[in-house]
Amino acid sequence: MKLRIKKGDQVQVISGSQKGKTGKVIEVMPKDLKVLIEGVNLMKKHVKPSQKNPQGGILAKEAALHYSKVMLLDQSGKPTRIRMQRDSKGTAVRIAKTTGKPLTT
Repeated sequence: MKLRIKKGDQVQVISGSQKGKTGKVIEVMPKDLKVLIEGVNLMKKHVKPSQKNPQGGILAKEAALHYSKVMLLDQSGKPTRIRMQRDSKGTAVRIAKTTGKPLTT
């Protein structure tokens, strides 16, 4: 399934314990239907000391969210649905349903 959310998009979480938080998409996982969002859904991971991290300890890192729990933000910062439309050159463009303007990443 092709997701309409791309890396670098600004999104808002619309359901779950993280509802209302916004952030930038770090990674999209289309096979799992999940997205990683910067600063949202943080989990703590216990790490042993290594050469890369000689101190070890507890690190906070983002956990993936299902793509259906997030909604793209348009230029005004409001959550919006997306529709696809072909431009004059024939390439597909994402259009915000709220404003009718193309989305830029």
